[in-house]
Amino acid sequence: MYDTVHFHIGDGTTDFTPLAEYLSNVKNVSDEDGALLYIEGYIGSLYVKLSHGWMICQNSLSRFYFGINIKRMNLQQIQEAIEKLSDMLHYDVRMFNVTRIDIADCYSMNRPITEYFPCLGELLRFKRINTVENETLTYRQGDKKYGRSLVFYDKEREQIDTRSAILQQLEMPKNLLRYEARYYGRLATRFKEPAITGATLYNEAFFRKLVQLWYDSYCQIEKQMSIIYNGMDLIKNMEGAKEYIFFAALAQLPATFVSDMIRKFKQHHVFCNPSEYTRLHNVIYGNPLITSESELITELNGKVRQTYEEVMG
Repeated sequence: MYDTVHFHIGDGTTDFTPLAEYLSNVKNVSDEDGALLYIEGYIGSLYVKLSHGWMICQNSLSRFYFGINIKRMNLQQIQEAIEKLSDMLHYDVRMFNVTRIDIADCYSMNRPITEYFPCLGELLRFKRINTVENETLTYRQGDKKYGRSLVFYDKEREQIDTRSAILQQLEMPKNLLRYEARYYGRLATRFKEPAITGATLYNEAFFRKLVQLWYDSYCQIEKQMSIIYNGMDLIKNMEGAKEYIFFAALAQLPATFVSDMIRKFKQHHVFCNPSEYTRLHNVIYGNPLITSESELITELNGKVRQTYEEVMG
């Protein structure tokens, strides 16, 4: 499930520039006075930048290993990828610090990918952002230096412009939705580990911890509700009928509608007691006339849960 990984090593004294002979597409980058700043190039599909005292290596570990990044890597394959990279680079990548990890999976869906985005609502302490002409849905906390993001996007569309020779030989699934969690900076603190290195990536306990967080983060996103239409049996009086009509109309709106309204209520200080906002949310979502899942969300929930169960055993 690993995708993009950023590796870094540096002690300020070791000269890593001799390793440039093992790179392809090598380029020297200098300052205005002609002094060498760093050398950049590639090891397979991985981008490498090195200089006196430091070296970084980054891009999709899955693509480096498989040639594509839509397949899951198991622990043995992750270890093999690290060992292969070490051999090609002539340096032990197990020692590198990891400064970014992406973990993801892809799903062939029944409907066009963007139809699923309105079904995904707010996530506490994250900013919900529709980007790239509404073709990507991002939940962002912090920045790309010390933050994390959950991203949903059309993987099939992404591959069209960057399709490799390997991909051209494959029949890509239609409506290929990608759910990806990205973690940036201070990873040892975030994951409560002494250090996170190349060798940590194929440690089973650490891998399971990431998969659990990836799954839990998805589960915490508010999902679009839908009316139980046979819930008419629950209507006993005029007030119940009015309530049913209200929720039937509410179910036609985006999943973020209730949260957006509650946020506006907070801005206008509608309630004196802050707990009333939570109570309002629970009253709406706890009503027996509705469920927490639309048909599309039921499908997506099942796909994500299946990945979790297969990986975690």
